[in-house]
Parts: sequence; C-alpha cells; structure tokens
Amino acid sequence: MDRHTFMTKIGESAPHLFILGWRADYPDPDNFLRALIGDIQRHRWQDSAYESLVKKAQRSLDQEERMKLYGEAEKILVNEAPIMPILYWSNRMLVKPWVTRFPTTGLREWFFKDVTIKPH
Repeated sequence: MDRHTFMTKIGESAPHLFILGWRADYPDPDNFLRALIGDIQRHRWQDSAYESLVKKAQRSLDQEERMKLYGEAEKILVNEAPIMPILYWSNRMLVKPWVTRFPTTGLREWFFKDVTIKPH
C-alpha cells in the first residue's frame, strides 16, 4: 500500500509490530530521541522519566548537560526497547584523485555543484 494509507492505518490501530524508516533531519540526538514523545497511538509506548529527560535536554543551553541527559534517555530507550533498529543505511562513494573538492555534510548530503576537478 502507499505510504499515506499505511500511516493512516497505523494511526487508527497500530499493529504490535511494524517497520518504519527514519533519517536524521539534523545531526543531533534530539532528532531521534524526541520521535517517541507524544505519538503514543502509533507505538503504544510511554515512559515519563524518558519524556522528562528528553524535554529537559531540549531546553538546556549547556551542550555537555544536553548530551548527558540524552544519554540517560537513550539508556531507558535501550532497556525498554519500544523500537528496534534493524538496518543502518550507509553510502560509499569512490572519488578519483583529480577531484580536489567534494563537500559533504554529516547528514550525507553531497554538493555536486561545488565539486572541483583538476585536469588529468
């Protein structure tokens, strides 16, 4: 079925097990850990300690404290296991030695318009 129908059905009556993908929108633990807050209908899991840690981390301006709080939340997530990563996506690209500039980001975005190729 198409994605819209699939997501509608999950929202109406979540099965005990289903597969969904998630890709980072920005390189920060919050991008993944906040995904399980507030969407109880879909995944049928709620933990007040987890939610409190994630929300406190979201409000913190101290990066060291944020990472500590997200780490504690992640421990709860691992112990409770409401989600189960079964696949990690990766990309590999071979770049010829004459390509001297190939900018990328931590989110695996490639900027071909900025590539520099030396004569060879």
